[in-house]
Amino acid sequence: MKPVESIAFAEWMHHPPCSPVLSLLTNSGYLARFVGGAVRNHMLGLPVVDFDIATNALPANILALCTSAGLHAVPTGIRHGTITIFIDGAFVEVTTLRRDVDTDGRHAMVSFTEDWLEDASRRDFTLNAVYLDMDGNLYDPTTTGIADIRARRIRFIGNPQIRIQEDCLRILRFFRFYAEYGDKELDIDSLKACVDLAPSLSSLSGERVWKEFSRLLIAPMAEEVIVIMAESGVAKYLWDGPFDASQLVKFINIERCYGMNPNPISRLAALLAESNTARSVAKRLKFSNADAKRLTAAIATPKNPLMNTYECKTTIYRLGAKNFINARMLLAAKTGKDIENDLAIARHWTPPVFPLTGIDIVALGVEPGPKIGELLRLVENWWIRGGFTADKKACKSKLRRIVSNIKIN
Repeated sequence: MKPVESIAFAEWMHHPPCSPVLSLLTNSGYLARFVGGAVRNHMLGLPVVDFDIATNALPANILALCTSAGLHAVPTGIRHGTITIFIDGAFVEVTTLRRDVDTDGRHAMVSFTEDWLEDASRRDFTLNAVYLDMDGNLYDPTTTGIADIRARRIRFIGNPQIRIQEDCLRILRFFRFYAEYGDKELDIDSLKACVDLAPSLSSLSGERVWKEFSRLLIAPMAEEVIVIMAESGVAKYLWDGPFDASQLVKFINIERCYGMNPNPISRLAALLAESNTARSVAKRLKFSNADAKRLTAAIATPKNPLMNTYECKTTIYRLGAKNFINARMLLAAKTGKDIENDLAIARHWTPPVFPLTGIDIVALGVEPGPKIGELLRLVENWWIRGGFTADKKACKSKLRRIVSNIKIN
């Protein structure tokens, strides 16, 4: 395969972790070229953060070369020909040229090849199938990859229906890539295939869905793509429950208005609006306990239209500033309420630490047990109602009165 053009010097290619790996492979007589995100992002003038190298060296040979060169290599995906090489705290993924021999809609069985076109043809989109060697030469086996990168055009390689049937996650990747890189209108054939095969999304694991969808939610064109997914009917196969695209659009506009950084869980909460399906969606997407708690808290946090300073501080103290901010932004998306004062409180007020602990209660002769927590909550609620102003001495005095009343009664 001959190069079709050359590009300007790329400094990242000539420093670790990339240069030692390329040099090792090429000096050993193998061909090795960058492919995928590194090439695409470099050509678009975007940061290059993922380093993927395609080579005609077999996995066993790659491992042997790394061992002899003293490089730390791990066979992270050896069944699919991928070796991860760690250098100076970074890593490169090196994958042997391959072709699919069997697919089931989720995973593929592969065999290795020497044919760069075969390797390119198994990839998802044309803009991910451009190769770049260390001399800056570009190779475009599909013949349209370079043009599609420059036009920011997202389209499948070959027949979209067949590519999606090979792995239906490509439906989400199509929308995610358009949200991240797209510039022109969606490719009609690709969109039609995604809509036609959307029911297959329900067969995907929650981890795979969230890995793609979380990146889509914070992409530059997230709101436009989310609306398309909702209107085309694709979204309803992601989970059982609401998918309020209009609410998310309003939420994103409010984020920008108040200078908030995008967060995928916050935006997911906006999609679910005030639904009681947060727990089931978190389960479907295989959230960690911490992320599931964040999602449910963002939706369940009180959204009273009017909150005075005391109510704001009480909610922040009990549920945390992040959950409070998410809830106020969800409220603003729904009602248009001005929440600037509420956000200012959350940003500038630091909740105090309640002065008492269980030790203070045990010191008054109360036996360890559930009663300790009950007494703590009674005093803490009194402390909160007083505006968090009572010091430890005052809290102890209140505690003694409560304990004394309990003993008398």
